[in-house]
Amino acid sequence: MVDSFRREAQISCDARATLTPKHYSARPSTAARQAAIQHMQEAVRLSGNNPEYAVRLGEMYLAQGDKVGAEDQARQVLKTHRDRADAWALLGDAQSQMNDWSNAIESYHRALLIQADYPKVQLAVAETYRRIGKPNRALATIDRMMDMHPANGKSGEMQLARAKTLIELNRRQEAIAALKSIGDSLPIDDPMKQLDVV
Repeated sequence: MVDSFRREAQISCDARATLTPKHYSARPSTAARQAAIQHMQEAVRLSGNNPEYAVRLGEMYLAQGDKVGAEDQARQVLKTHRDRADAWALLGDAQSQMNDWSNAIESYHRALLIQADYPKVQLAVAETYRRIGKPNRALATIDRMMDMHPANGKSGEMQLARAKTLIELNRRQEAIAALKSIGDSLPIDDPMKQLDVV
């Protein structure tokens, strides 16, 4: 009995310590991803549905392409923890990937009401506005974020989002300047971001 509890506790600790979404997404094989998800599911169960672990599990689902699973996980957390900005952000990400733009914007705004200083969500809001054909709102969101967080404004991801928005506004010279400022700041392990630049 004690050994069984120790083994389950170790699984939970191992999952918490090593299975972050970033670590998870670096795993190349499907079998490894499935094992990581199973370990995180076990960590969620053993922790009594710890909302932090549950959100991480939802992020892992989303990274695997399981939008519905990610949305369900976010909603489960929000049933009892409506003040979790990360759960609202996860819900917005799932809705965005399902092209449910209006609900995604609403979820992102709820996350920002809870945690106003949330650059990932601010960038997601800007990208959503750009995708629904509101590039002026997207640019205003990006510029506001760059004013609030000058260090983040220099990131490749932020400059890429700004450049794509400027292109849609036919402000090509500014877009070129934004792209030139990116340089080597985009992660080399993310070819989709590199292709966006091209």
